[in-house]
Amino acid sequence: MLLPPAPRELAVQVASEVIRDPRPAAAPLRRHGPAATRRRFTRALPVAAVLCALLILGEWLIGLGIGFWIASVAVLPLTALLAWDRGRSLGHTVQDGWLVARIGSLIRRTSIVNCEGIIGWNLHQSFFQRRLGLVNLSATTAAGRQRYTAQDVTLAEALATCEEGVPGSLHPFLVARDQVSRLAR
Repeated sequence: MLLPPAPRELAVQVASEVIRDPRPAAAPLRRHGPAATRRRFTRALPVAAVLCALLILGEWLIGLGIGFWIASVAVLPLTALLAWDRGRSLGHTVQDGWLVARIGSLIRRTSIVNCEGIIGWNLHQSFFQRRLGLVNLSATTAAGRQRYTAQDVTLAEALATCEEGVPGSLHPFLVARDQVSRLAR
């Protein structure tokens, strides 16, 4: 981590000085779309609904006070707002040889990785991501945290990012159409 939570302008300035290039830190990111935002809602709202039910049940059983009713009413809209913001902040791009990926809401984390340092790509897909057509794309490096992830991107976008970031990195894993038909015989 280069910087504790700070205003965006300061974070962009520090990142630009570290990588000696202002363009990647300030680059506009590709949004991850409505499916990624829906995933944020489906992960956050059930937890908030259970918390809300527990607060109401606590008031009903033990009489915790009016503050718990107010808290239970406020939990769902605040959770929905947080889920919306988390979906809105998701983004990634490849800019001038740098992979930039952002996640988070209250504390946003932006990773900027030199594509020359990427030694591999990992695609991970949970059962629920598969149903939505999303994957987590991780760039593997030998430095830092050793893996930097763009969460909940479409498979097509993930593959395009791999090819744009490290051209030719997917070629060993692609099978020509005529080879597939020959193997199928």
